[in-house]
Amino acid sequence: MTIPIKGYSTFDPLKHCMIGKSFDVSWFKDLEIYKNDKIMDPLKKISDETEEDYQTLEKILRDAGVQTYRPEIDFIEIQSLKNIYRPPVCPRDHFAVIGNKFYSVTMGSHGYASVLKQIARKDLVVDLQDGEISSAVICRVGKDLFWDLKRGNLNDSTVEKYKTLWEAEGFRVHLSSRGYHSDGAFCVVRPGCIVSLKDVQDYSREFPGWDVLYLP
Repeated sequence: MTIPIKGYSTFDPLKHCMIGKSFDVSWFKDLEIYKNDKIMDPLKKISDETEEDYQTLEKILRDAGVQTYRPEIDFIEIQSLKNIYRPPVCPRDHFAVIGNKFYSVTMGSHGYASVLKQIARKDLVVDLQDGEISSAVICRVGKDLFWDLKRGNLNDSTVEKYKTLWEAEGFRVHLSSRGYHSDGAFCVVRPGCIVSLKDVQDYSREFPGWDVLYLP
């Protein structure tokens, strides 16, 4: 099955979702810490409990009619954690869906290859960069993209490349430089309504007339 790609607003009904996968402790076998039970026993507990949480999340989504996808690492092929950028625990840190394209603009996506292979090539943008375009820092509100840039994450030419690309597709790109994951600070729940942390930002310029629920 080819995964359909479409994303214009964070408040649109969710139909397809990639969920991360916890690490397997056997992946550490070529590392020195693997022989240290004081380190490995807590790591195994973290791994097991994290996987339980992922499975709970997946059940919630499936019960709501959402099609879910989870990465599978072929560790025989990879051989070592040293050969991948990061374990595939948090897809939103590495990817973004803008319009009808899935953007894999990242320092490495090897751990997610099994899912990316299910996306049609015409819908997939793969660009190896020293930094990432992540949905953690891009809030989509229809044709408006609010993109926060952390200093040193992407070079200026890459930022300008994708800003120009998206504007050519009809998006209005609003840049900011607060330097943190904006999806953890504010959420556009629906047109006209924002939930935000108190004292994070004055939204009157970008969202004039909208209701903002401030949380302490």
